[in-house]
Amino acid sequence: MIKLALIDNGIPYHMRNNRNQRIVHKSFLASKCDPSEYKDDKSFHGAVCVGIITSICSDIELWDLNVTDSAGTTQITVLLEALEWCIQNKIKLIHMSLGTINYFDIKPLWIQIKRLLDADAIIVAAYHNRNIKTYPAAYPGVFGVRQDRYGLLGNGQILFQEQKGYNIENSIIANFSWNGIVNQANSYAAPVVTGHIATYLNRKPQQDLMMLWTF
Repeated sequence: MIKLALIDNGIPYHMRNNRNQRIVHKSFLASKCDPSEYKDDKSFHGAVCVGIITSICSDIELWDLNVTDSAGTTQITVLLEALEWCIQNKIKLIHMSLGTINYFDIKPLWIQIKRLLDADAIIVAAYHNRNIKTYPAAYPGVFGVRQDRYGLLGNGQILFQEQKGYNIENSIIANFSWNGIVNQANSYAAPVVTGHIATYLNRKPQQDLMMLWTF
């Protein structure tokens, strides 16, 4: 069973209890309020991402790392702390349907991401919904994901679509749709890729990580 860290806004308590997967929750926010207390639709962002992942691969041990508030925002220091936790706990698969477009975040974030990649961690991250350069999705070695906005793919399918100025692993498109309606959010396309990678790792845990680029 693959150990997966979801770095997001936390899964509400009642949703954690209703799942078959083992879920360990940890918050990196100064406020320790449970995500179930949040009132707007963004409260369920992490839960939706997990639902997409587990619809593809249910055989996971989930580490639910809460880094964003009810508005879906956080500080770079909080994100770096969560990534440090992943390093110390030897997490091998990390999902981040979030990122930064702030120039001043690029270097400190890369230092942590590089440490994880050097430890053979696999990181999946979503691009900003305006499809501008987002980190960590655009870092070398990170699987950067956008939604298929041109109807090229069926639900749950993925494709490497090369883009100028990006590495091939940063150039993934995926399709997530519900009842035939394509969700345009990149944050809900990225879990499709994470689900497929989790499935692959459960089948071939010792396989060369480079093989993931062709699965």
